[in-house]
Amino acid sequence: MIAGFLTTGNLASEGVGRLAEPVAEVFRKAYQHGIRNFVLLQDTHHSQASEFRASSPFKVPRNPKLAWS
Repeated sequence: MIAGFLTTGNLASEGVGRLAEPVAEVFRKAYQHGIRNFVLLQDTHHSQASEFRASSPFKVPRNPKLAWS
């Protein structure tokens, strides 16, 4: 869960924002059960991605080192 889906950006909404607490609770419970290592995946899109023909840009890296040329 990233800010681009929770509070800012084209895909953010109140409904999506309500997912944050349940997701956080899953991690809290896992930690309580002794899980200490988590793998979190993140994807991004370059600014000319074909997905943006159907919607406006989202999840485009702000850090130039992460952006594609």
